[in-house]
Amino acid sequence: MGYTAAMEAAVTPLGARHTLEELHDTPVIDKGFFVLMGNNVLLFRLLQEGRREEFRQALAWWLAATKGYAPKLVKADSVLDWTRPAQALACQVRALRPAPGAVSALAGETIKIWESRAVDGVGVPGSVIAVGCGEITVACGRGALEIRRLQRAGGRSLEAAAFLRGRPVAVGEQLDAAPW
Repeated sequence: MGYTAAMEAAVTPLGARHTLEELHDTPVIDKGFFVLMGNNVLLFRLLQEGRREEFRQALAWWLAATKGYAPKLVKADSVLDWTRPAQALACQVRALRPAPGAVSALAGETIKIWESRAVDGVGVPGSVIAVGCGEITVACGRGALEIRRLQRAGGRSLEAAAFLRGRPVAVGEQLDAAPW
């Protein structure tokens, strides 16, 4: 598994709320991708030895030196870890839209989360703590994630209210890592 980075001499400033689809539609971003770290022995060694902080620093240096935005995202990056802070999960959902998408499992079924925001809330991470007419609120490691748009496997993206009409969700249900 390798990493790639978008290369462009005239780099567009990244806003805090940019999504992949917004960046994709920005004409100044070069559509070409170049292999960056696919066979980097140093990075593999750092990961193998569990030296995560040194790995992060080396990866940051590579990205800065090549003027890349970020490492290429892979399917494993899309699974939401409900023990993380809500703000981090909201950023993850935004960053992974439209592909590969942020996913979780609800009663063993893969659910893709399209739109969310961090809110105050307390509960067991991954448990549904509130269900409103337009959102499903799930407890996180710190705070809660209010899910506003989601999609069942094989279905289309729906507002939370429409999703709840077809698949009711109860307070106390648990969202887990995706089953794949």
